[in-house]
Amino acid sequence: MEPAAPNATLVGHVQRGLTDPGEQPVQVDDSLCVLSVRDSLTEAEAALAIIQRWLREIPGLTMGEIGIIVPQGGSHAAHLAQIAPACGLVLSGVPAVAGARNLGAELLLLFLRALRPPVPAMVLASLHANPLANFGGASAALARRIVAGEGDPYRGIELDRAGLAMRALLALPPPTTNGELAERLHLLMKRVSGGDSLRDERAEARGWIARLLREVPADKAPPAWERLIGLVAPYGNGDGGRGPVFCGGIAVLHDGEAPRRAFRRVLVLGCNDGCYPRAGGGNPLLLDSEVALIAEAIGLRLPSRGQVLERGLALFRR
Repeated sequence: MEPAAPNATLVGHVQRGLTDPGEQPVQVDDSLCVLSVRDSLTEAEAALAIIQRWLREIPGLTMGEIGIIVPQGGSHAAHLAQIAPACGLVLSGVPAVAGARNLGAELLLLFLRALRPPVPAMVLASLHANPLANFGGASAALARRIVAGEGDPYRGIELDRAGLAMRALLALPPPTTNGELAERLHLLMKRVSGGDSLRDERAEARGWIARLLREVPADKAPPAWERLIGLVAPYGNGDGGRGPVFCGGIAVLHDGEAPRRAFRRVLVLGCNDGCYPRAGGGNPLLLDSEVALIAEAIGLRLPSRGQVLERGLALFRR
């Protein structure tokens, strides 16, 4: 299939000449950009912010002409599904792993990120929207105000005793030692709330907090934020198919999945986490030459590394 991007653009040049050592450098343009961010949650926030800017600034661009590629087995799809509604964006075909929320692990992950400045507005908004965070009926209004950048999102909002306790916990200065972090986690465990319908989620949240506390040494060393966040971040519930497909929504694809239509704009997530390039695959026991000999001798065609790479390149060129 002929590459979709025009040859005169940088992305078209990359599609056609990625594996050709004889290709000459071309002038950089805005058809291909690479951004580096801190983690998968920040990456999802940045991706949706970029899409919002595209929709504002590119004449005629619609959500249905945008695609997002996410790595398999990561938390990117879950973060996208969590954040998109607050951004006014509709995602189509999100992997179902993103649709089943693990409220307990999600609460702990957002709480950890909120303790480590600078704190993205989307992290605070998502934390306030979590049903276990004690903000009750005020959670949606608080999340909207935080996303809008209001200086005091609590102004004029009445909170019950549990909500006030959580607000006070979030207002404490960021912990600078493991001991201070452990103290915050103990306070969070006491403040996890929610109605009777969330009894299981409440217990799960406390279980996650207890497991993380075992990883926090009782000393005055700075917290190992990346390691601790990494223990909580991959909290998905397994692959359960795809979420609902919406006509005109932003398509979310797994890497290696063939697109069902052409896109004017594509975002690829996971590069910052080292998800690419993936291993070539193929047969783990036989060399490609041995695979070819078997096919010639008995007609049995086994997958080879070369075939896997060729399929991947063909998909990339699309």
